Amino acid sequence: MKALLKIIRSREAKTFFQLGGDSKTYYASQGVYSLSGGIRDLSTYPPGAHHQGAYQMTRAVWMAGQRPDMGALPADFQPATQDRYAVFLMEGHPGRLDPTTREPQPTALGYVRTGEIEKAVALLRSEWASMPGTSQDQGYTMAQLKSDFDKYVKEFNN
Repeated sequence: MKALLKIIRSREAKTFFQLGGDSKTYYASQGVYSLSGGIRDLSTYPPGAHHQGAYQMTRAVWMAGQRPDMGALPADFQPATQDRYAVFLMEGHPGRLDPTTREPQPTALGYVRTGEIEKAVALLRSEWASMPGTSQDQGYTMAQLKSDFDKYVKEFNN
């Protein structure tokens, strides 16, 4: 899971990742291309741009995550909280059932845990436009994603 989160941060907050490394991605703001113009206050969701932080989440996602029936997540915007919101999105919506069988539907997080990265990415395309196969994937291929995933898994295991 950590490896896929790092991939998402590196793609969604690409400029901040390239300029300052992974830790700077949490300060990214849509349309900002310098570290000095990034988010300064992580005590709450920042005002301004529609997409904010390492995962370029919207205020609507941030608000939904705080609802008791959805996740009851914290209201701050600290790096650990941004990661929790990304996992919240990977888990899918609570109570999501297959319309035919009424069985729980698999989630992207479930697919990551079983090593089915392509299936996870297919579910995450609706959350993150930088994933391979979306209209905004910027040429990032599934092969590159899998290579990055393997590299980051090794990094986190060391």
